[in-house]
Amino acid sequence: MEIDPLVDALDAIMATFCEDHGGFDFAMPMVRKQVEATGMDFHHPTVEQLEDLIERLTNISKDMKGEAFARQERRKLISILRKAERGEPID
Repeated sequence: MEIDPLVDALDAIMATFCEDHGGFDFAMPMVRKQVEATGMDFHHPTVEQLEDLIERLTNISKDMKGEAFARQERRKLISILRKAERGEPID
């Protein structure tokens, strides 16, 4: 059975955010809260839910690390999502 590319994108988005915000122990609770706020099913995310999640995470980044960092991170997270939509491997 093939893994949904959007599930891979969700995993990569969560991992990237956690890496940029103090590691999994510190950042994962923030990510979980935002995933729940989108109403997303971890096993069947939609593009729209992932876009919403990215915006939510970007807002956290802006509060924690400033506007410039948040813009850069948003580009990185959107790139992950677009690759998944095209069926390209996520780095």
